[in-house]
This record gives sequence, structure tokens and C-alpha cells, in this order.
Amino acid sequence: MVAQFCEIGLALLDCRSNTVTYNGDVLPLGRRAVALLICLIKRSGDTVTRDEILAETWDGLNMSSSNLSTQILNLRRGLATLPGGENWIQTVQGRGYRFTGPIRWRDAESEPAPAPAPAPAPAPQSKAPVSSSRSLLTLAVLPFTTSEPDIASLAQDLTLSVTSVLANVSDLAVIANGSSMTPVPKETNEAATCGALGATYLVTGSLYRSGPDLQLLAELVFCKGSRSVWSSHFKIPVGSLPPLVTGEPRPMVFAVIGNSMITQLRSHYAREFEGQNLIDTPTAALKYRARILMNRHRKEYMPEARELIDATLAREPNNSDSHCILGIWYYRMCVRYWSTNQQADRDAFDASLYRALELNPMNHEALAFSALSRVLNYRNFDGALTMLKRALIAGEHYPKTWEISCIIHAWLGDGQTAVAHGEHALRLAPLHPWVWKVHSALCRAYYTAGQYDAAVLMAFQSHAGCPRPGECLLFGLAAAAAGGRLDDAARLLDLLKIDYPSIDTDAFAKGYPYREAGLRDQLATHLKLAMRATEATLAH
Repeated sequence: MVAQFCEIGLALLDCRSNTVTYNGDVLPLGRRAVALLICLIKRSGDTVTRDEILAETWDGLNMSSSNLSTQILNLRRGLATLPGGENWIQTVQGRGYRFTGPIRWRDAESEPAPAPAPAPAPAPQSKAPVSSSRSLLTLAVLPFTTSEPDIASLAQDLTLSVTSVLANVSDLAVIANGSSMTPVPKETNEAATCGALGATYLVTGSLYRSGPDLQLLAELVFCKGSRSVWSSHFKIPVGSLPPLVTGEPRPMVFAVIGNSMITQLRSHYAREFEGQNLIDTPTAALKYRARILMNRHRKEYMPEARELIDATLAREPNNSDSHCILGIWYYRMCVRYWSTNQQADRDAFDASLYRALELNPMNHEALAFSALSRVLNYRNFDGALTMLKRALIAGEHYPKTWEISCIIHAWLGDGQTAVAHGEHALRLAPLHPWVWKVHSALCRAYYTAGQYDAAVLMAFQSHAGCPRPGECLLFGLAAAAAGGRLDDAARLLDLLKIDYPSIDTDAFAKGYPYREAGLRDQLATHLKLAMRATEATLAH
């Protein structure tokens, strides 16, 4: 009988479902990356040549070795989230690759996977933001086509430039046609072929003349089922043609195209994410569904979210992430004032996070929310900073830790650090369905730093992502008043009154957890100014 399960350090590989789980969560590895991992660990310790990997992993497709390099990079990114995993795949120069990580094959799924051993918390230290090593999505870009030979070089420049824009998004792994795979024959299904390469989405397009200008028809395709997600026409003025041909493209044309694709990717990913089409295990699906319900910020969804959390705890009572999500549920009940017993729920919030850290001292999300608890429950800012430093060490590649660090540094009155950490969180998660939370944190950070125009912009962006939370609207309102943007203040107040028709802005400012009383007074003054100015505007 061939073993179907393999312990890889503290993770478990299931060869039947082609998934790798760690601490109850599925690692974000595509099917091709998992097949590559299986190929390497079957010959653990030995060098596997590139030709051998391509023959075994790509099912006979005519692939260039550069696409293998892309998949090796994606696999290394995924394994880097495991303790010690960043060094498990070694490159043997001129020959291939060797897997050196700890493995143990086994036949039964029921045999418990090794639990993470409690490790002493690292000494608190400051750490500068670093770029993400995780990849949520893989995007294949095919060459933009044209039937007119005199603009063929322009089509090639467009392909390379749009690819460059997309490649700068940290949550994307981009496969470029010219360097990663052999050209796809026209009679084949391009989306299916790119899906076989490990791509989630496919970008294609065609360039043609339209009167005095050029038009690019760009399309984004979801490889699963070859479904078109989005298509659009982009006008390229003839005046921009000479710089493009000489290799000096005007970036605004490409930024508009690339950013439009990024927006559509985020929207489509959110829909797939909510429909659980990208979640591979029942327990992970329950946890993600619970998060989705909580992040709708509506009281009527909280009972169902709690049922899902309880179901995950029944399945895995010693799962650190499940206890952390339970703590977040209590946190949401308290901060939204939905709790019927605030003190009991605050105690339960702390207890759940304590249990999560007891099971996994390096649970970055539990550490970050524990830092929030230190401030909200006890006004212990020094304790919050200590916990926050541990969270940033454990979760340096996770946007949530930087988002919470942004919030806490704003509370401390350190607006510049808050802005730096919030902007880093945004760079780590531009495609995340809940990126509006980072916008909300940045709104508070920009206000605290005195960057009022940026705070107003973030207030509108956060509200567009989720209209329910009112805190960012209040800070946007205060920033608009401080910056003399009375029209924006009136618009923000109208949005605020939809869900909060009788909010007490003075009580909000006085109760806000700024460490310095002067910042609370300033917030109260700006909110009063906004209310008076908008009322005077309406009166006229």
C-alpha cells in the first residue's frame, strides 16, 4: 500500500487531495506547486533534475524550464510560512533541486499530526517592514495580439508593461508567456492550459486601430471553467505611440489597465472566497465562513458566526486559530456594543486569546489582538507595545498584524509610525476582500499624523468596501473639518447618518483610546467644527 500522507516538519501533506495543512489551515499552494513538492519529497535528500521534474509534474506538456523556476519560487514562499521551511528546497547549480526538510510518510489520516511544541516567546525587538513572501493568486499573461504588422511591436510593449504593473502587486505571482511557457496553440483552450500551469487567472488582449487612435481590448479569465471575469476597451492616443515604440512607455496608460485588472481580481476573488470555492477543507471552510459573517458588521449575522466557530472547536478543540477566532467574535461583540454583558464578554475575549497563545505562542493574530486587548480593556499601552512587537516578529508577512500595529500606534499618538505600518499592510494585501479594514486603520493614522486630505480619501475608500463601521467616517469627518473640506464633511456626515442617525460625537471623542488627552480634545474640537459647519451649510 502506497502511503498517502506525509508529515513535513509540523505540516501534513495529503496526496489524495493535494493539500498541505499546518495548524489546521491549508497553505496557499496551487495544484502544480503541490505536485512539485510531492515529486521532490519522494526523493528527499537526492538531487532531482529539471528534466525529471518536468516529465513527472507537467504531465507531458511541452514546458520551458523557466516556468519550473516560477513554481519553485511559489513553493518556497508557501513553505517559508512553516518553521524552518524557508531552507528546505536547495538549488543544485546546473542540475536541479533537492528537498532537505524533515519528512515522515504514513498510511492513515487518523494518526494525529504532530502538534506545534510550545516555544519561548522571542525577545521583543523592533523590526522594519519587509515584503510579503506569500502569494494568494497566480496570473498568466498571454501576449496581446494584433492583425496589423505595423503595431506588432506596440502590442509587445503593452504586454510587457502591463505584466510589469501586475508583477508589482505582492499578492500576485505572474507567469509571463514569453519567459514561462511555450506559446499556446490557438486551437487549444488557453484558460485550461494556463490552469494546468498553476494559474488561477489568465490575462489576454488584442490591439487594433480605431480612427485616429488605438484601442486595446483586455480580458480577464478565471481558468477554472474558462469563465470571463471582466473585459474592457482602453483608448491609446496616437500621441503616445512614438514613446512606446522607442521603449519609453508612458506609465499612466498601463497603470490604468493594470489597476483596473487588479480591482476586478479583488472583486472576483472576494466572490469566490465567500462562496468557499477556494477553501479545500471542511474546518477551514467553517472558519472562513465565520470570518465572512463577522466582517459584515451586522448584529444579525453574529449568532450564525458563533455556531460555525463552535463547530470548528468541536472538530479541533486544540486548534489555536479556532480559539483566536472565538476571541475575535467576543471582541466584535464588545466594540460594537452588541454584548448584553460587556464585562463577561471582555473576560471571554482575553481567555480565548490566552488559550490560543497557550496552544501556539507564535500565533501572530492572537498576539496582535492581545495587544488590542491591553489597550481597550486595561489602557496598558506599554503592555500593548510589548505584545505588538511579538506579533510583528511572528507575523511579519501578514497584513493583519501591520493593520493592528497601525491602529495601536495611532492610539499612542505616533502618527508617522502608524502611517508607515498601515501603508505596509496595504502593500501586503491589495487583493484581499477585506482591504477596507486597512483603509479604515489608515484613515485614523493619517488623521493622527495631520495628513487630513489622505484621511478623507481613506474614509471614503473604507466606506466603499463596507458601509457599516462608523469610526472611519467620524475620523474622515474630523479630517475634512480640520482641512477645510466642508463639502466632503457634508457628504461624510450624510453617510454616517444612514446607520448612526443620532451619534454623540462628543462622547465618541472623549471615550476614544488615545493615550494623550490632548488628542482626544483635538478630535472633539474637529468633530464639533464639522457638525457646526455642515449644519450652517445646510441652513444656507
